[in-house]
Amino acid sequence: MSEWIATDDIAHRRAPEKYNGLRDFPSLHRYRAWRYLGSGAFGVVFAGVRDGLGRTEAVKRLTIADQSVRHLSLMEAQLMANLPPHPHLVTLYNAEESDDALYLTMQFIDGKPVDKLELPQPLERAIKLTRDAAQALQLLHAQGFVHRDIKPANLFCKADGNGVLGDYGVARHVSSKDGVARIAGTPAYMAPEAFLGDVAPASDLWSLGVMLYELLTGKRPFESVEDLPIQEIPAALFKATFQFPSVLRPGLPSKLDDLVAQLLAYSPKDRPASATAVMDAMPRYNTVISSMAADISKLEVDAVAVSANERLDMSIPGSVAHSVAEAGGEIVVRAAQSYAPAQPGTVVVTPAGTLAARFVLHAITLRVDQRGVLAQAREKDVRRALWMCFRKAHELQLKSLGLPAFGTASGGLSPDEAARMMVDVTHTYLLEFRPPLERVVFALPDKMIALAFKEAALERGLFLVSGG
Repeated sequence: MSEWIATDDIAHRRAPEKYNGLRDFPSLHRYRAWRYLGSGAFGVVFAGVRDGLGRTEAVKRLTIADQSVRHLSLMEAQLMANLPPHPHLVTLYNAEESDDALYLTMQFIDGKPVDKLELPQPLERAIKLTRDAAQALQLLHAQGFVHRDIKPANLFCKADGNGVLGDYGVARHVSSKDGVARIAGTPAYMAPEAFLGDVAPASDLWSLGVMLYELLTGKRPFESVEDLPIQEIPAALFKATFQFPSVLRPGLPSKLDDLVAQLLAYSPKDRPASATAVMDAMPRYNTVISSMAADISKLEVDAVAVSANERLDMSIPGSVAHSVAEAGGEIVVRAAQSYAPAQPGTVVVTPAGTLAARFVLHAITLRVDQRGVLAQAREKDVRRALWMCFRKAHELQLKSLGLPAFGTASGGLSPDEAARMMVDVTHTYLLEFRPPLERVVFALPDKMIALAFKEAALERGLFLVSGG
């Protein structure tokens, strides 16, 4: 990354040549230091530290070679100036002209373009970045504009993981009759109709589909036609086919295959009706949920949960708690006993001993009568305990969590009842609280509960990943 250059060095020609474009910036004196960020077909971008405010701002220099370029540059500035503030759109602060350039002062994005990230991206990151881009398009389209250049290079991933859409250099109002740059964009991401100059919000959705495909697989869906002459690409796309993302990356949710297929429909009318419809088809949280036929004590996650009893007795043969105690060792048993007895519906956190996990979450789902006999689990106790597992994971800032088939071992809940309860609580907590959990794995070795869980997840609209 370039070092910071003092404003005086730029003004007095002591800075490297790549900073020359800033010398005629009308507000140069308002900044105390500069850093070169990069250049592209439509301009050069710098980061400047605003004197007095201390805020880092991005300054984009657009060279005005002729009146048509000036027109395009002013259109970009006017578009940005008229957009309401949005967390996933770059904000414009000011626009100034010099003799041969237009300078746009904008929000500085602390991050990098998505095309500079390693591809394919983790599933939760791919979903989040695509959803953030769709939210930005929702506003852009509502204002009557089409971006026309949706691609990883124009979506920035901030340090906090949020995506911000930028570069409106070829954006147009849908009602525009302006013939300047009627056909524009990046061919690998352009919708078939865009090659004919006939663009609409659905054209941006096609580009979003190409980007989602690339984030998921590391490849673009129609690479075989990208090197054809521009005039031949629309016809080639009509005949072209692509492999579903789950073929290239086994285990991806089938709903992602469905969404990609809709976004990449050749006819615009067959694509989702809007960016809002795209968001409705995606999870509203970043946590990836998976189910697998596995022994929970062998999961490599930050914490595993067990269905515990009031006495926190981990010696009952055949129970999940017993297998966890055997794998984790005496430290887990002793730590659990120090909390006994515990109220049904609560969760006790202990170390995990020799388990791959760091913690064991003892979810108190079973009551013990006066004779020491375990009663069947009651749904209200199980539901509350599962909720508390998510709450504890949230408090501990865990990234991954392994959960068993709560309530089925005691016969208190049928597979269908347990599955619907687990899906409902999981979906509701993640939707309402957006914890930092990146992965939740349900260890479901019983085929009946695994099938019931999958059916419940599909009914609830979850993006369920198979195989963990």
